[in-house]
Amino acid sequence: MAYDNGAYSLPSRNFWAIAVWWAIILAVALRAPRSRTMDPPALAVGGLLSGLALLTLLSATWGDSAEQAVNEFNRVSLHLGVFTLVLILSGRISRERWCDSLGIGICAVVAVSLVSRFAPERFSDRGFAEVLPGATRLSFPLGYWNGLAILAALAVPLLLRTASAPGRIVVRAAAVAPLPAIALLMYLASSRGGYVTAAIGAAAFVLLSRERWWPALAAAVGAIGAAVAVASVARQSAFVNKPESALGREQSTTALLYLVFATLAATGVYAVLVAALRGRRAPGRGIGIATASAAGVALVVAIATIDPLSRFREFTRPPGGALAPADDFVRSHLLSANGSGRWQFWEAAADAFQAKPLHGHGAGSYEAWWAEHGTLAVFIRDAHSLYLEVLAELGVVGFLLLAAAFATGLLTALSRLRRSRDGESRDLAAVTALFLAFCAAAAIDWMWELTVVSAVAFVCLALIVGPASDSAARQRRATSRPALVAVGLTAAWLLVCAQAIPYLSELRIRASQEAAARGDGVAALDAAESARAIQPWAASPWLQLALVREEGGDLEAAATAIARARARDSSDWRLWLVTARLQTKLGNVPSARASLGRARSLNPRSPLFDGG
Repeated sequence: MAYDNGAYSLPSRNFWAIAVWWAIILAVALRAPRSRTMDPPALAVGGLLSGLALLTLLSATWGDSAEQAVNEFNRVSLHLGVFTLVLILSGRISRERWCDSLGIGICAVVAVSLVSRFAPERFSDRGFAEVLPGATRLSFPLGYWNGLAILAALAVPLLLRTASAPGRIVVRAAAVAPLPAIALLMYLASSRGGYVTAAIGAAAFVLLSRERWWPALAAAVGAIGAAVAVASVARQSAFVNKPESALGREQSTTALLYLVFATLAATGVYAVLVAALRGRRAPGRGIGIATASAAGVALVVAIATIDPLSRFREFTRPPGGALAPADDFVRSHLLSANGSGRWQFWEAAADAFQAKPLHGHGAGSYEAWWAEHGTLAVFIRDAHSLYLEVLAELGVVGFLLLAAAFATGLLTALSRLRRSRDGESRDLAAVTALFLAFCAAAAIDWMWELTVVSAVAFVCLALIVGPASDSAARQRRATSRPALVAVGLTAAWLLVCAQAIPYLSELRIRASQEAAARGDGVAALDAAESARAIQPWAASPWLQLALVREEGGDLEAAATAIARARARDSSDWRLWLVTARLQTKLGNVPSARASLGRARSLNPRSPLFDGG
């Protein structure tokens, strides 16, 4: 998923959803007619997520775009599928193996990402430098720097879990080794959200752990190693800010040596500490309270020294003004408090919620709302906050379903932590800390939409409420439920079909675009007609059909197709702009002016409409 640009695109997301639901069908069929009894928390979270998916689909009846609502329904059903599949498998696969596998997988992504920076000739940048401003920020392979950093940050509680668990010294020390690399990745991505997510995950794991000294010690050693790695590499300015330059490539070797040194130092120091302190009695409660108090005071002092009020004012200001110098962009951006427009994105979402507080404007409607009502001349699809976006699109009903699902998972974790054994407690604390860190990251960025990040989170949510986190549930005997199995198989098959329809339609649209680009009008028209037949309720196939007809000179047919596209999504300004162009070519100037005015009203800040 990570290498597939985080599985963000619609076809990629549909592909993974189809794979997940087929895996569920096979898992259920192979275990039929006997199924394991699930605890109420698992059923409750599954039911709430199912309710959210159903509400998302139903929003097609009141939203402007049925296509967007169906696409968002498929997104939620993918999350539900990941959750369900892990529930089915978690009774047979220990939670310890899940934690190890997630940690290793994320660290592998971190390794690939850093190799792409130290040896850029090994990987293609996929055109990021051409289409994304500031692309020198490390984003490979996900394609989005904050998403990459936040995914890497989710590994922190998993690594601290291994580092603090009883076991061989070499294994515990090896778990600390990736922490400097993760911190350096966040720096090269210039991601404040990544550092915040990592801090929340580490703090949550320490607080949730039964034995807090070991994870706190591992976190401290890892943090020192991370600071050494970042401070050393930061001096290699060309490598950080202009990696493709001759000097940047020259400095990459030095930067790599600094990272290796910091990694080996942190690993060695922690190994020595484990060898020296293992078996000794943990410090008393009084020392723990004093240490926590000192850390709290230090945190308060640190916050006070950065002048939080002025930083908040800077965060709320619209982006603009002088840009950071190119030779110091990463550090300047990282240390700034500018929100890159987030405050304005959130304000627009709050305004949309106030306009329709009960059920919102329909799933996927934020993009159109922002284009019409936003305050910045930038194109965005997401509100950069899951919770505000849900309020805007699905109203208070959708928000309560989502919040109840997340809250049920976290409350279940707290309940099970109190009665779990030491080993189970450590594993459960790790997945809970990871999920809590994701919840925080989703509040400040579009991690819900970046499939690879949300998939990791829903794996952990299933581990929290599923039988892998409940020894009593694992001991229950499976019961024969053929009717339930039949219902489950039918529902899974219907969801596979729901994912396959937009997947096939999008593939045909892309085939039409490719054929048009190479001048094959017949193939382009045939592919566009196929997309329309597969997904007749969607606007995008009709738009492609209109463009192909226009290219072929059949303006009347193109005008008919674009009218049908508008009937399926009246809020998309691009459809009105194409309409105006077609009407102009047909000689209907008054109608063209009206359509152009409608396009401008739906996206008044677009530079396309400047000057006329």
